[in-house]
Amino acid sequence: MNYSIHFNSIGTKDEEEAFVNRNNFHSINTQVICDATLRVTDLVAKWPGSTHDSFVLMNSGTGIKFNEGEMPGGWLLEDSGYALRPWLMTPILHPATEPDESYSRAQRKTRSVVERCIGVVKSRFRCIDRSGGVLQYTPERACKIITCAFILHHICIIYVPLANPEGDVPVPAPCNTGMQVRQDLIRRRFM
Repeated sequence: MNYSIHFNSIGTKDEEEAFVNRNNFHSINTQVICDATLRVTDLVAKWPGSTHDSFVLMNSGTGIKFNEGEMPGGWLLEDSGYALRPWLMTPILHPATEPDESYSRAQRKTRSVVERCIGVVKSRFRCIDRSGGVLQYTPERACKIITCAFILHHICIIYVPLANPEGDVPVPAPCNTGMQVRQDLIRRRFM
């Protein structure tokens, strides 16, 4: 599950406009990828707030590995703001059938795990939550603080493991396009 989130930060005088996001506040655009147990498997905290979320993904190590076929059988879940790819499952905007609707509902529900992960981290480390104010540091230092918060969260998860109620997920047959992969998933799981 992949998610981009904006953490408040102060901008720099040299690049102030770059750090202003679409909601008109200074931020660091941070990519968080986690698994079902809330373990963070990838974190990229380095892009100014004006950077588009899909750009962050496609220029991350994980995005590059998926794009180059180095992670066969794996998927990331994203919202409809991303392009559908064989490894990047997005919801169906206007589901026409019950299986399509079931897929989209399951996709959104599963993707909410990463939102919960971010919420847990923000509640553990209030300095990165908006209610705690703005990180009064340079963007470089703010990125380090964000990264440290997620590393500490990961340590917490290791020492208080969560039960995994589901077994192993079967590896799907390889497909050439994102639409084929998604339709195969719908046929196997939602029909």
